[in-house]
Amino acid sequence: MRDDRDKWAPAIGAERPAIKNTHLQLSVLKTQRQTLISGPYKKCLDICKLPRATSWPQTATGNNYAVRLRRDRILVIDGPSLDDGWHDDAGVSVSDMSSAYILVEIKGEAALDLLNRGADLNVDIASGSVVRSFRGFDVFIYRWQSETQFRMHFHHANLEAIWQLSQAFEKQIVEYNRR
Repeated sequence: MRDDRDKWAPAIGAERPAIKNTHLQLSVLKTQRQTLISGPYKKCLDICKLPRATSWPQTATGNNYAVRLRRDRILVIDGPSLDDGWHDDAGVSVSDMSSAYILVEIKGEAALDLLNRGADLNVDIASGSVVRSFRGFDVFIYRWQSETQFRMHFHHANLEAIWQLSQAFEKQIVEYNRR
């Protein structure tokens, strides 16, 4: 069998240096927990004791929060520790997704520009969900703390591809801003 290892950069895992320039910063963040809760929306919020789940283009804040993936599913970031499985008393299903999803923070004046090179995001059009397609990859994108700071969750297996796309977009943005 042919050895083609030298044709690709080696995978470096989730530990990687942040990308920083005057217009944009990207970094992989660690979370304590990412919990997927499925069931009636109000019951999903009740079990994790949160008042709402952030939708697009709302801004998520706080030490623990939830984002809405669809009408009957939320992802809770750093919320309470809940047992996996069906919770008959609450009428919801809980799945620990901490090792399944990577969280990348994108901030700076060019953050939305970078995201729009891979996804179609319009801050003037509201959506009940943060689920988007980023160059064919399923991702969750939402504002975090401000209008120029975003977070994007995606499957761990897609980290290399999404990170390389983001690096390429970042280089294009830097080159454009030099002109």
